Amino acid sequence: MEHKQFKADDMTLDDTGHVNFRFAKMNVIDHDGDIIMPGAFEEGKSILLSAWNHGSWGNGGANLPIGKGVIREVNGYAVFDGDFNLKTQIGRDHYETVKFNAAIQEYSFGFNVLEKSFTTDSETNREIRVLKRLETSEASPVLLGAGIDTGTNTIKSANKTALIDGAKSKQYKEHAEMVLEACVDFVKRSQSIADLRTEEGKEAASEKNREGLKAIAAELLKASNELKRIAETDTEADEAEARRKAAELVARFEYLNRSA
Repeated sequence: MEHKQFKADDMTLDDTGHVNFRFAKMNVIDHDGDIIMPGAFEEGKSILLSAWNHGSWGNGGANLPIGKGVIREVNGYAVFDGDFNLKTQIGRDHYETVKFNAAIQEYSFGFNVLEKSFTTDSETNREIRVLKRLETSEASPVLLGAGIDTGTNTIKSANKTALIDGAKSKQYKEHAEMVLEACVDFVKRSQSIADLRTEEGKEAASEKNREGLKAIAAELLKASNELKRIAETDTEADEAEARRKAAELVARFEYLNRSA
């Protein structure tokens, strides 16, 4: 089994055991001389969160796993979404360590290569391994990293951040409330970052983040139009609550679109 390590660069932490972090970036040459292609990871696969420095499988696997989660590809990144096992001492210790080391925490993931090819970097003339399909077995917090543009997104309670995993299985009203809360939290965070950057004499958002915000605004506008269409559709009386919630989402999405 191989492993890759990635340096954290964007930490947003809370006070419970849920964690969401980026552990790979697609379509870039990493520091190991590899490119991971979109679609390389097994979408929705459940994997373990290994003890520090792959301690649950490396060196004889002496340590218990510290959590578990699922992996997905989101906006050009491989993302782990799961939970530390706070019912165990080792899980609590790792959670507190990751939280304490927020600004410098790094991650690694273990994998086997199932499909690959090779190419040559035109700028450096070195051989590049193109990873097309991987079997990912675990992820782990580590001391040193070698990746590009990765890091912790959130450490938060699952009932507030599980917008992807299991959201569709929830009642419509609860799902809608989760979406609303996530949207409001994101706008508040964006505004807070913009205010801080402005106070430091910087532009409100970096060039990379401006492009991301424009993309989000475009998606919110489409979502607003579609929700408005649904909310204005004449349906049966027992769908009144759904129509009311859709109308509320329309108003919120329109506000978020203006803010973005």
